[in-house]
Amino acid sequence: NFDTEGFNVSGIDENLFLYKEIELGDDEFWYGDYETGAIYNSKEITIVSQTQIRDNAIKEIFSKYSLIRQSQIVIDQLKALIAEEDKTADFKEMAEFIDGVRAEYHLKKETFSSDPEAYIWVSDEEQLQNIATRYTKLI
Repeated sequence: NFDTEGFNVSGIDENLFLYKEIELGDDEFWYGDYETGAIYNSKEITIVSQTQIRDNAIKEIFSKYSLIRQSQIVIDQLKALIAEEDKTADFKEMAEFIDGVRAEYHLKKETFSSDPEAYIWVSDEEQLQNIATRYTKLI
């Protein structure tokens, strides 16, 4: 979309470029290719892509269940459902490793959050509040 005032179309080699002249109102836009495209009114129709709604769905899922949280839930459920003798060696190794890291996280969280003389502990909630406040001040 550009203003054609003073533009001379005779300089376009029609063997190399396809073009068509259209007029758009203030609220109108062109959507589509040369053959099937059309003029639409932005007050009457909205472009919505599958990618956009899929990405929004993924963001919504991850806002509640991070990838690591999803893995924890699935592993905990599998551990509850699968008899010990039926668990693969890889599953056992992975579950034990993740359980160990989770236990270490909880110990570190307790250690760092319970000693204000040695550490300044910033909780997730406090961190989110700090970020929100920082961006609010910029607006």
